[in-house]
Amino acid sequence: MFRFIAIVTILVPLFAILFGIIENARYINLPKPKYLGPIQDRIPLKTNEFGRYMKPISIVDYSWVSSSKLFNFLSLKHWSFKSISTSRYFIVAAIANFNYMANGIVYVIDRTNREKQFYQYASKSFLAQAIKEQAKSSIDGCTHFNQSSLEYIRLCYNTNEKVYEVDANVPMHDGIQISFGFKIEYSNEKDQSMVLIYPVEETRPAYTHKIATLPARGKIKINNNKEEEFLDGLSSIDWTLAYSERLTRWKWISLSVVGTNSSNNEPVTIGINLSDRVYNDNNGISMENAIWIGGKVHAVNQIVYELPEEQYITTQLWQIYSTGDINSKTPKIRLSFQPWGSQEEHINVFLVAGDFVQAFGVYNGTIELFDHTYVIENGFGVAENHYAKW
Repeated sequence: MFRFIAIVTILVPLFAILFGIIENARYINLPKPKYLGPIQDRIPLKTNEFGRYMKPISIVDYSWVSSSKLFNFLSLKHWSFKSISTSRYFIVAAIANFNYMANGIVYVIDRTNREKQFYQYASKSFLAQAIKEQAKSSIDGCTHFNQSSLEYIRLCYNTNEKVYEVDANVPMHDGIQISFGFKIEYSNEKDQSMVLIYPVEETRPAYTHKIATLPARGKIKINNNKEEEFLDGLSSIDWTLAYSERLTRWKWISLSVVGTNSSNNEPVTIGINLSDRVYNDNNGISMENAIWIGGKVHAVNQIVYELPEEQYITTQLWQIYSTGDINSKTPKIRLSFQPWGSQEEHINVFLVAGDFVQAFGVYNGTIELFDHTYVIENGFGVAENHYAKW
């Protein structure tokens, strides 16, 4: 076993360098596809049926893409992200598997603390050895990142109970141990998702399942403090398996909140998933842009992001708003985002590089749809600005 690990340790960087030299020598940005159509209220039949859907596929089968183990090892990326917003805490658990490397991330923010207290955990695993299992899809199986019995993240879908299970036990950077277990309600029959099958190239698909405002409940224990239980959570999820472009840039906005319908002052759940560049069509509109109002999903047109200068991106205000063709049947979004802090990773190893910044903080703004205005006040969520050469 030791000999195998030693050989792989030597060969993988060499393969990566060779692959990178070839890629960099010929690399150009891939053309974006045409508009993929409206969101269809059905399950996609297979993973080359490019388009947008309300229902996720049960098994993401890429057997038609490539028989090359090296290509799959270097190009296929998986990540699973879950956020839970409760009356006190905002919690994120995420696992990313790039085959040659895997990452586990957890952070917990006390929203009631005036000093904006938060706890952070991040761990790398060379050759993804900490990945003990990986789900077949967003609704089949578990993705499990395990460094030890006191350091793990497990993200599963329980088909019997129809819930996502989010379990973690991790040491934070300041030596505090945090453990939590939450259940997020999700039914493929009644809940509406944004499921995108996107052609990075015709033979290079990306599959992503996004949904927001799912009810969540669970318990959290911070160090030796008393275990706390929450029944009022709202959750956002992102499950992705993609043959990503070698050079990838994106922005991403994710939020689940209880807002207000200004026409009757009644509370309403509001979910937002917006991105830019990574899944755009040839008109610059992200094919995964979506909002959820009272659980109903609506596609969103082009979005403009006004970001502060790079050195202030995690401290100063962002502006996010709709542009282009907007009418009463198309969501019109105007948001501001004030970061509280960030989870960051900056890598430059061999020919793999990345600047990952996931800021977390407070959203305020409005959404106009069907002659109604929905108001968001102090909604907690995340905002990403990312560059990767992988």
